[in-house]
Amino acid sequence: MVLKSKLVSNHVRDLGDVFEILRKYRLRLNASKCSFGVGSGKFLGYMVTHRGIEVIPDQIRAIHSLQLPRNPKEVQKLTGIIAALNRFISRSANRCRPFFLLLNKWKGFVWTEEYALAFQQLKEYLSRPPIMSSLEADEVLFAYIAVAPHAVILVLIREDNGTQRPIYYVSKSLHKVEIRYLPLEKAVLATLLFCVDQEAVIQIPNNETVPAVIMFGDSIVDTGNNNGLISAMKCDFPPYGRDFNGGMPTGRFSNGKVPSDFLVEELGIKDLLPAYRDPSLQPKDLLTGVSFASGGTGYDPLTPKIVSVIPLSEQLQDFKQYIGKLKGIVGEERTNFILAKSAVFVVASSNDIANTYFLTGIRKAEYDIPSYADLLLNSASNFIKELYGLGARRIGVFSAPPLGCVPSQRLLVGGSETKCAKQPNQASQVFNDKLSRELGYLNNNLPNAKVVYIDVYNPILDLVTNPKKYGFEIANKGCCGTRTVEVAILCNQLDHHHTCTDDSKYVFFDSYHPTEKAYKIIVNQLITKYIYNFV
Repeated sequence: MVLKSKLVSNHVRDLGDVFEILRKYRLRLNASKCSFGVGSGKFLGYMVTHRGIEVIPDQIRAIHSLQLPRNPKEVQKLTGIIAALNRFISRSANRCRPFFLLLNKWKGFVWTEEYALAFQQLKEYLSRPPIMSSLEADEVLFAYIAVAPHAVILVLIREDNGTQRPIYYVSKSLHKVEIRYLPLEKAVLATLLFCVDQEAVIQIPNNETVPAVIMFGDSIVDTGNNNGLISAMKCDFPPYGRDFNGGMPTGRFSNGKVPSDFLVEELGIKDLLPAYRDPSLQPKDLLTGVSFASGGTGYDPLTPKIVSVIPLSEQLQDFKQYIGKLKGIVGEERTNFILAKSAVFVVASSNDIANTYFLTGIRKAEYDIPSYADLLLNSASNFIKELYGLGARRIGVFSAPPLGCVPSQRLLVGGSETKCAKQPNQASQVFNDKLSRELGYLNNNLPNAKVVYIDVYNPILDLVTNPKKYGFEIANKGCCGTRTVEVAILCNQLDHHHTCTDDSKYVFFDSYHPTEKAYKIIVNQLITKYIYNFV
């Protein structure tokens, strides 16, 4: 909690008002953790001073010491820094467009004079970033909008004794059809972007709050944790991410956003859910949630070992580390509140059933489908209990999808591109039936917990079997490559001649993962149906 007074002479009075409120509701403060009469200080990743909101000096020094990027990874690090300081950067989409274009090409790293000039200009700008002004009650604000061929920009301004001071910058790169908008339409888009920037699309009932979203699981909700692994289960290269901000591959297994991103966006928390292992992660990002998920993992301990990714047990260790960092930022009491009120999701079982059981056949010698489902169920139940023991109280667990209907399973297990493979679908249904009953038991027996079974099997099955109903044309093949078996490293820039030009027609982007458009449809259905079960 920060109490900021406009005038020093009013500070004691303001403190008195706050103490009266604390006494009224019988709230207490730990005196050893309180500081009074502070002229400036760090708060939520920014420096708050009498002048306004500023960039932390350490960040300015880090920017000043930046060297010319030597490879795509260092460009990604640069864009991560830019994203963290976006609200301070005027015309950020224009200033940073060369870097995003460079990442989008990815066909041999060539650093030209154009990029060097843009880099130097950005460094000079960020070495003296503007100070964001604070608001006065009931004052009139001004919005200036700029429209460029490939971007829209908006800055919110207030007047201070005849001087205009910025409050917030908003900037967006335009993609596909947006580039063809008329200037007036682009201006309207900029206004809409600002108006919905902090507003939830889904209204939380009963005056409840969801301060953060925390993700565990596999590639469906992995937002980049696999990038630093030595594993074939990665996608930090084109054509992945081609419809993401700036066309940048981030480690998300799709052409754009994934369910993690849409969930935080729909709940009005933030635009994207960052990966916990992202080196550019900022302390303030922890307050509103992260993804611990790792593409290729599962409930079966053998599943992540096959492809050398992060098992759920290690994701749990990362979560414990996250809790420790959170306590260091906001204290134990606020951390406990965040954990209890956050929406925690677990998305697993797909790789277990599709890969470990059917494709490799490793578990078939030991288990039939019902007994393998029991193995997965036992692991899932224990994982949820551990999350509960660490403070999570709102836990949503995704069912297994209709795995026999993904392009790779149709061909490799079912032997046909036109029909869904029956056995993987039956295995998903067996596991889902057991999972639903176990989650109901946990929901009834874990005090103050809301453990929710989230059915994704039926929404995805309807999407795949009735694609035209949702505006798709192709559901039995992916957009990438030959469109039947390519996934992860097999879906790469070498396949660009075969990769589709219009992924909006496709339910799947590669042979396993849906497109951004399909994900958005699914998440909209799920959050509308299940949000009341969480609060």
